[in-house]
Amino acid sequence: MSDNSILRLRSKIAAGLVTAVLVLVVGAMSFWTLLRAAHSFEEVSHTSRVLLEQQKLLSALVDVETAARGYAITGDSAFLGPFYAARTAVPQTIARLRQMSSDHDEQLSKLNTMESVANDQLFVNDQIIDFRKSGGFEKARAMIATGQAKIVMDHARALTDSMEREENRVLAVRASRQKSDELLAFLIIGIGGGIAFLLSLLINRSIHSDVVERERQREMIEKQTRQLTKQAETLAAQQKEQQRLNREMQALLDSTEAGFYGMDTAGNCMFINRAGARLLGYKPKELIGRQMHDMVHYRRRDGSKYPQSECPIFLASQRGKSAAAEDEVFWKRDGTPLAVEYSTSPIIQDGEHRGAVVAFADITQRIAAQRAMKESEERKAAVLRSTLDSIISMDRDGIVTEFNPAAERAFGYRPDEAIGKPLAELIIPERFREAHRSGLARYIDTGEAHVIGQRLELPALRKDGSEFQAELTITRSDIDGEPTFTGVLRDITQRKTQEAERDQLIKALARSNQELDQFAYVASHDLKAPLRGIANLSQWIEEDLGDVLQGENKEQMELLRGRVHRMEALIDGILQYSRAGRVKAKPEPIDTGSLVRDVIELIAPPKATGITIAADMPTVKAERIPLQQVFMNLLGNAIKHAGAEDPRIEILWEDAGPFYEFTVRDNGQGIAPQYHERIFGIFQTLEARDKIEGTGIGLSVVQKIVEAKGGRVWVESDVGRGAKFKFLWPKVEITGA
Repeated sequence: MSDNSILRLRSKIAAGLVTAVLVLVVGAMSFWTLLRAAHSFEEVSHTSRVLLEQQKLLSALVDVETAARGYAITGDSAFLGPFYAARTAVPQTIARLRQMSSDHDEQLSKLNTMESVANDQLFVNDQIIDFRKSGGFEKARAMIATGQAKIVMDHARALTDSMEREENRVLAVRASRQKSDELLAFLIIGIGGGIAFLLSLLINRSIHSDVVERERQREMIEKQTRQLTKQAETLAAQQKEQQRLNREMQALLDSTEAGFYGMDTAGNCMFINRAGARLLGYKPKELIGRQMHDMVHYRRRDGSKYPQSECPIFLASQRGKSAAAEDEVFWKRDGTPLAVEYSTSPIIQDGEHRGAVVAFADITQRIAAQRAMKESEERKAAVLRSTLDSIISMDRDGIVTEFNPAAERAFGYRPDEAIGKPLAELIIPERFREAHRSGLARYIDTGEAHVIGQRLELPALRKDGSEFQAELTITRSDIDGEPTFTGVLRDITQRKTQEAERDQLIKALARSNQELDQFAYVASHDLKAPLRGIANLSQWIEEDLGDVLQGENKEQMELLRGRVHRMEALIDGILQYSRAGRVKAKPEPIDTGSLVRDVIELIAPPKATGITIAADMPTVKAERIPLQQVFMNLLGNAIKHAGAEDPRIEILWEDAGPFYEFTVRDNGQGIAPQYHERIFGIFQTLEARDKIEGTGIGLSVVQKIVEAKGGRVWVESDVGRGAKFKFLWPKVEITGA
């Protein structure tokens, strides 16, 4: 071979190495930018949770004031329940806010002031209650008349508004940073991938001119093309599965503090958020794969059995239809009922119904409040005159008979201006007045009620002609045989604004997830394509040169392919980790002894390695592929780390109640106790990858699969004593688990 040929060969090899290094760098930078984007997302979510906690704190202080005044006016101890509940909730909420704002000195300073104000509010209202108990209504009323509670409450609202403005400012900054991180990720992928592709194209064109006349090379290229086409089809199927998983994850993101879980068409739980599991008294992993009707909806409110065939939630998961209820009961882990309102939405993938998502909220306090109102209408009227909600009563002719101070503030009328006037002319916009009059007349004549006892949202009219969005509840009571009607109105303008802002945030999160999906596609496809090209080209060069390629050049070619294969293994490992425990198949009886022997045959360990399988290995009912993955990773790991001189491996098992405990033991150098947890982390290895080839993902995949089935995996080992990797696998796997 001429000197020019050797120089060209070395140039091609160097270009291949540069391209491989570039791909490694781009991959590392892409992973880094992904971590930045994920961190930014977590910061945005954290700020949103802080805002919700601030609203909870203010709401609890309002409950303290309302309950204390209600008790002071009526002397009814039923009002002390919300007071004591709020008095417990206030310090807990402040503690959570302090923990969540630990990195924000300004907010911590305001929170310290807020804690002092909250304590003052609790103290003042505690005094009101004590005065009512010891001195009666007049002494309590005198304490209320001092205005101390109002001054403290106004201070609390001012502090909450200030803290909310600061959190909204931080939210805007973090959202902007998140967008910047996502743009940076796409720029790195696009530019780096483009450069790598161009370098690969130039190398391919240079080599093609040397081998175009060789028929054997043409056949090899055709074979590689068929393989790439098959791999592209496989990758497309994987992308489709990834999109399904992302839609399930999006359903979780749509939830806030409400309970949220998803079911397949058989009613088995596919996912549940932490808030939902907490409301039901479970941990999320305790419900995954379980039949949700049998776990939380198996009895009616009266304790009678609730057949699955009559359950609207189960039917919705089967038929792909929506269902909702505003007054239902779920059953918690300890057997106590939980009053909820719920709604369901179908999960549709590629036009196929796959199950349903259920959102539910605890309405125990709301039901208790409604029950208290029904027990005594006259007592309720006295309490409602001191509430912050607008309370307006009218007789059967629509004439106002009661107009509380909150209504006076909300609508601008003095009580003497409102009482005795038709309600329709005071607070109902002109376009709805005729409907109000006809509806009232129809109810008086026929008893047909469309709005009585319902919670409505509708516009209300102020004295100055302006309108605001209000939430209205109307109840009927009879006094001396004559019907009277009481409406409770609440200005929900701020709540509607907050709901709109939350919807915008959810849409922004949806767009962010879609962009992350696109990033995963680039990482799994566009990065592997040039790697395969580099490996193939280096193989062709080595075959063309034959014996001419020796010494340093041959070592560089092997080093090039080794690094390319390591990068491909890393990408495959990441995708395998993301799919672990999610791809479902129908459970079947599996002879674990036969399965282990099949795995050993697939791995093809060195002949010097002695492998012993325990007699009478058990039969389990499970999905074959996940269990096979677990044994393949553990046996592969044991083969790598078994003793160098006399490698020995044992597969053992024991009965562990509802589980089988399997053990894979080797006689290698062992693992120090301080590394027992670390080795299950993704990308974690204890040996250098140039010494023992590996991606550091295998044990992470094992842990993810085993925990998804309700078991656990751990290691028992010490330096110089080999290692025992143990895992628990259920004897009978529930369908859908």
